[in-house]
Amino acid sequence: MAGGEESPVRYSPVRIDKFVILFLVTFGAYGFVWFYRNWRYIKTNEGTTIWPWARALWSPFWYYPMLKRLDVKGKGLLAAAFFILLFLYRLPNPYWLLGFLGVLSLIPAVKAINDLNERSATRHPSFG
Repeated sequence: MAGGEESPVRYSPVRIDKFVILFLVTFGAYGFVWFYRNWRYIKTNEGTTIWPWARALWSPFWYYPMLKRLDVKGKGLLAAAFFILLFLYRLPNPYWLLGFLGVLSLIPAVKAINDLNERSATRHPSFG
């Protein structure tokens, strides 16, 4: 926003159904985009020196810290599930299909981000 005002939109909200569809259609690539956008928000708004692209690339290792920032319940279990399911995605047939279940471990974070934005009564362009 102009004049140094802080944006009322927090993180990168996206409807859950849209997130799941984009994740599945892009074979998980949208997950990296989502991670990048959210870590970029953190870098910009908290003034940290993190590298959002690196955290997106290594998202299985950085998912827990994001869940911790969002104060999501069961963050350890969700982060472990995401890590394991992404590993399964790299296995041969038919196990790689289980990797698509990784989207389920991301839904609580997507919901937490959406809830933060809903409480601030703002609408983000990607939410429409």
